[in-house]
Amino acid sequence: SGFKRMESVPGVFAEYNYERLNKVSLLLGIRGDYHNLYGTMINPRAHLKINLAPVSVLRFSAGRGMRVANVFIEQPAIMASNRNVIVKEAFKPEVSWNYGISFTHKFKVARKNATLVIDAFRTDFENQIVTDLDRNAQEVHLYNLKGQSYANSFQTELNYEPIKRFEVRLAYKWQDVRTTYSGTLLQTALIAKDRILFNLAYATKFDKWKFDATAKWFGQNRIPN
Repeated sequence: SGFKRMESVPGVFAEYNYERLNKVSLLLGIRGDYHNLYGTMINPRAHLKINLAPVSVLRFSAGRGMRVANVFIEQPAIMASNRNVIVKEAFKPEVSWNYGISFTHKFKVARKNATLVIDAFRTDFENQIVTDLDRNAQEVHLYNLKGQSYANSFQTELNYEPIKRFEVRLAYKWQDVRTTYSGTLLQTALIAKDRILFNLAYATKFDKWKFDATAKWFGQNRIPN
């Protein structure tokens, strides 16, 4: 009951889109909100798309985001554990800046369509609600970020259609996610650095039947100490 609240957030959003010769597209946006508990929130965003060739596209993005966390709904495992929940301060909104680059290239393999996608993103947090499981084995501490918190991610994905309506997808994702816990910057617990996905999908004519098989592999991740 101590976290019960009434929120009212009127806002306005403006967007500007510029295109040149179907090769360059620029999208600029800004959102302004007034939160009855936290005041004015201004969040800009920019997207740039460059068509390098008819089969190759390069994208850039950057922006700021704000949200009010609902930690007990978003992390139900906290309530299912035997740990005592310790909250010693009022939560502030989460604020982050994120930046990204993406490259998409279409090509042929044995005269069949294939697509390669490469993505790289980074997120820096100004504030974040930290879920600290390292401080005590019988407690979970929730508090506002005091220090650094960031996430770097890289993903590459290959899609191939060797025969009509049969698709093969192979993807690899690397993540470096770190948060400051009690003054020490550590890898965020329970998030695997490496992930691999392999997917096979087949559909009959008119999508009357669909068959799908997926295999996932997760690398090592840090367990709370």
